[in-house]
Amino acid sequence: MAQMFPPEFGSGPWSEETVYDAFSDLSDEWFVVHDVAFAVDPGDRDPLEDGQADFVLLHPTHGVLVVEVKGGFVQADRGRWTTTNSQGVHQIRDPFKQATRNKWALLKQLRKKFGIDPWVMHAVCFPSTAEADGPVGLYEPEFAMFQGDLASPQAAIDRVVAAHRPRPQGLSLRQLEQIAHRLAPTVTIQPLLGDAARTAETELLRLTEQQRHILQFARSFPRAWISGGAGTGKTVLALEKARQLAHEGLHVLLLCFNEPLGRYLREQASSHPTITAGNYHNVATRIAGLVRPPDMSEAAWLDHGFSDAFFDHCVSMDQSWDAVIIDEGQDFTSVWLETLEQLLVDDHSTLLVFADENQALFRGCGAAGLPSAPLQLDLNCRNTPQIGRRVGEAIGIHQDCMRRTDGLEPTLVVADGRAGLLRTMRTEVHQLIVEQSVPLADVVVLSPSRRLIDHIQGTRLGRWTAVTAFEPGLVCETIQRFKGLEASAVILLLPDDGPINELLLYVGMSRARSILRVIAEPAARAELRWSEVFTPPGDAE
Repeated sequence: MAQMFPPEFGSGPWSEETVYDAFSDLSDEWFVVHDVAFAVDPGDRDPLEDGQADFVLLHPTHGVLVVEVKGGFVQADRGRWTTTNSQGVHQIRDPFKQATRNKWALLKQLRKKFGIDPWVMHAVCFPSTAEADGPVGLYEPEFAMFQGDLASPQAAIDRVVAAHRPRPQGLSLRQLEQIAHRLAPTVTIQPLLGDAARTAETELLRLTEQQRHILQFARSFPRAWISGGAGTGKTVLALEKARQLAHEGLHVLLLCFNEPLGRYLREQASSHPTITAGNYHNVATRIAGLVRPPDMSEAAWLDHGFSDAFFDHCVSMDQSWDAVIIDEGQDFTSVWLETLEQLLVDDHSTLLVFADENQALFRGCGAAGLPSAPLQLDLNCRNTPQIGRRVGEAIGIHQDCMRRTDGLEPTLVVADGRAGLLRTMRTEVHQLIVEQSVPLADVVVLSPSRRLIDHIQGTRLGRWTAVTAFEPGLVCETIQRFKGLEASAVILLLPDDGPINELLLYVGMSRARSILRVIAEPAARAELRWSEVFTPPGDAE
């Protein structure tokens, strides 16, 4: 076992934690230091920008190896480096140049502080990328480590060292210990909320993948009702099942109730031409060109009229589907479900309904012709344990979270009236985005009050404009419209005069993956089951 500094992984992205765990299996001759920060002399003209190395490995014979870690799916195209993660594609600096600059800057520090001139080497590790079958950009693969190498880290390190062909060093154990202790962090710095949230996001996304096993069971049932609480991965599974069936050449109808969630499903399925996705009303209108008859009320049209008209159009056009997959099934009436079932090709076609009875904000319904005993999803893979606990308290349930480590404690601030509510909201927005480096796209303001959201939307909140979902700016939405979606950070506004009940609180709080800030007026605060009030310094005035 290698000698690790620090002895346990502290803070940092999942990619570095994965490499840390792998390097700990190196032979005991290796000293491994994680997250090395070193000062560069003011007169130093080395082009290094940050003076930080992800890992520095020390060996008595081989010398010093500086390792740069790049998580996500990394690609090099004509000198342009990018990484792809849950937030999309991002351009990054050439990691080999970073590692090279780091090693020379570190060598100068070792010469100055210890009077030694060791052999220094560099490498780049891509823990989420499959092994390259050729050069990585301009670099040979011998100087890189990939996902598969982490299962045998000693062989990978030996390969990198052999590629550098170092001369024998003869460093003493005492020298290695002195260098390691000097390089190892000696102070603990509280990470920004943005960094902590991003670390949590990576782990939560990885855990979500584990929920796909429920699809193994669904393969045995041409009709299945899959029930699960908020954050158990229902939307992820619905999308994955739709993609699987599309890859088999089947035509899939992927539906939900809420318009913003329908837009999300449509965007996620856009690369599959045999998937028709969106919220039920919009899909039916788009396919059949439906228009409400003048003699039918809006309520009757939304309740059953559009569904009947959609069915009549499909029958007249001889249009059917190999599979119908429904998210937010708790909001679909039995009539809707029965109509959609009749649009399937045959009795062996797939009908999957994902539902959470605790989120039935709009309408309740039975399971129609689906099995009476639903498949159950009972592990929360969205929320941190702290948020999951508060979500469960809202409706008096307990739900296990799949997170391995704790996250950030939700906060509750009691505001003095409407002016105090809005003032505190602006403070929270500023702190999260500006002071704590949470990306604007990861922050959402929610409220059960349509009146309050209408008042906020279109206004300026600091330097950002409040907008509806999927628009550029700071998203401010009602809980009802945002149901089915999620965000890294949620600021939940609870005014005294807004509709508030346990189901709305359950849905609203469960939208937050990593950060939850609740701001409530006194009467609304009384509806919460929180036994204590968390007031971060500077949040309330």
